[in-house]
This record gives sequence, structure tokens and C-alpha cells, in this order.
Amino acid sequence: MFCKTSVATMLLAICVSASASQAATKAPLVGAGSELCQTFLHKAGPSGLSDNAANQWVMGYLTGRATALPDSRHYPVVEPEAIMSSIASYCRATKWFKGIDIDAAAASFFITRNKAFRH
Repeated sequence: MFCKTSVATMLLAICVSASASQAATKAPLVGAGSELCQTFLHKAGPSGLSDNAANQWVMGYLTGRATALPDSRHYPVVEPEAIMSSIASYCRATKWFKGIDIDAAAASFFITRNKAFRH
């Protein structure tokens, strides 16, 4: 009986440990959010509006982040054109850094905007 209990406990510990390590590992980003800023700038043009996939991804990302705020704060609405202009500006400012993607640009926009309206 002791042997069966020990084996079951050990297997359970291994499963829990494996699940915890998988949860701690960030899943690879796929889709438009993984598009590098250099590629986005090439596709989006000067206004930042010509890359429809990236535009839609950013809007979804920002909506998800805003919805997930614990205290349900809602800040003044920013037009999509202004958001994408900010994303393009971020990408232009960081284009010399390899690996900067739309995800990082959208996160920067959200964090900056969130700080600006926090009291």
C-alpha cells in the first residue's frame, strides 16, 4: 500500500510541476502581433494605417487589456488613426533595435496611456 501511495504521490508531483513550468513559460506570439516594426512600417505607410491585419490586432489587444483592468477604469476614447500613428511613431523610434514587434508597440501605448490618466 505504501508503495502505491508513494508512486501516486510522485506522479502527481511530477504532473503539477510540469503544469507549473508550462504556465510560467510564455507562449510564442503568432499573427500580426509578432510582425516586426520594420515590416509594419514598410506595409503601413506614413500614416500607419495601411497594414489592416496589424491595425485590427492592435485594436483587439488594447480592448483586451482595457477590459482586464481590475477596477474597470475607462479612459477617454482615442481614435484608431491616432492609436496607429502612435504605434508607427514607436516603431520609427525603435526601428534600429532588432526584434521589436507590434506587440511591444501596443503594450507601450497601453502602459503610457494608462499612466497618463492614473491619479
